[in-house]
Amino acid sequence: MAVHLTRPEKAVLVGTAHGLPLETIARQHAMRVVTVQGYLRLAKGKFGSRDLTDAAVVYRAYLCGILRDSSARAALHHHLASWQITLLELTARGTSPREIAHRSGIPIATVEADLNALCAALGARNAAHLITRTWQLRLLARRRPRPHAALPPGHRTAA
Repeated sequence: MAVHLTRPEKAVLVGTAHGLPLETIARQHAMRVVTVQGYLRLAKGKFGSRDLTDAAVVYRAYLCGILRDSSARAALHHHLASWQITLLELTARGTSPREIAHRSGIPIATVEADLNALCAALGARNAAHLITRTWQLRLLARRRPRPHAALPPGHRTAA
C-alpha cells in the first residue's frame, strides 16, 4: 500500500508514535490542538479509515516504511508470553481493550492491567507508543497479526 503523507501529517504521526499528547505535538509544531487532530484524521484516512485507533495507524505506518526505527536499543531481547504477544497484535490491529475482553471472556480490568504492564515493561506511555516500542524491539516487526489469537492460560472464551 503506497501512502503519501504531507509533512505536517507525518510530523503529527511521529509525535503520536512517540506517545506524545496532542497538546505537546501542537506546541512543538506551533499548531492548535484542533489542527493536530485534523492532520491525524487525514493521516488515518490515508491508511484506510479515519476511525483507526492511534495504535493501528502507527503500526500501519511502520509496516509501510513511513515510520522507521531509529532506536539504538532495537537489539534488546524481551521474552513475552503468548498472551502478551496476542495483546500486542490485537492492539496493533486497532482492537480496543473492551473488544479484546468481550471476545476472550476476560474481564476488561484484566486486559487493561495486562496492557498497562506491557507498557511499563517496554517503557511505553500509551497504546500508540507501545506499538512504537514493539517495533523498535522487533517484537511484531513486519509480522502480520494472527487471525485467531490465543487466549491466556486459564481463561475461557465467551459462549
